[in-house]
Amino acid sequence: MKELTINTPGVKVLRLREEHIDGIIELMNKEGWYYYDYHELKRYLNLNQDCFTLHKDGRIIGSIFTTNYGNQAWIGNIIVAKEVRGMGLAAKLIRVVIDYLRENKHVLTFRLGAVPLAIGLYKKVGFHAEAFTTSQEAELPIKAEYEEMNLGENIQVDKLSIHDLEAIGEIDERFFKSNRLQLLMNLYNDSIKERQRRPGPTRKEFLHRQRLVIRHNTLFIK
Repeated sequence: MKELTINTPGVKVLRLREEHIDGIIELMNKEGWYYYDYHELKRYLNLNQDCFTLHKDGRIIGSIFTTNYGNQAWIGNIIVAKEVRGMGLAAKLIRVVIDYLRENKHVLTFRLGAVPLAIGLYKKVGFHAEAFTTSQEAELPIKAEYEEMNLGENIQVDKLSIHDLEAIGEIDERFFKSNRLQLLMNLYNDSIKERQRRPGPTRKEFLHRQRLVIRHNTLFIK
């Protein structure tokens, strides 16, 4: 399946391909979403997730990304270019992707994180509030040195290794209600490759990215 049908003349919904990523990043940067880069978006392709782009007149005008955990999926990176807003494209895009995942991947529950300005859109599509989160903004150190923590007897903090993932997956499934072990393993391996591929961000880049992420993740709806 390379294309979804959306009832808007001249607009196509195509499955994400690597050559689309630069266009999506350009849209995100215009909205101030500077915390994504090429590698982070390509990771969705590496994990074989269902992600789609909106096209009009041969150019990218929007996107939607999903992470499928079997019985539930998270939706994110929903963006529509300013010049085509007001046409209902975001709502149509969400609906057609949800329908596709229900019919073809048997997903039962959909979740996403939202900023306050987007709540009206998501309620229109059928989501409802599930949980609210608040967070504090702070300057975080670029390097976290190991410090001995007083966590009680027989409790030790160690660096994560791939041998820990099975136990972590069991704990994660207990609370998340989906088996994400394969995803956790893929993310772990990908992070190792990325760490070897490039150095870490500068202190300024790191702090800027943390502030943006904290501000964006303010509301979850189901």
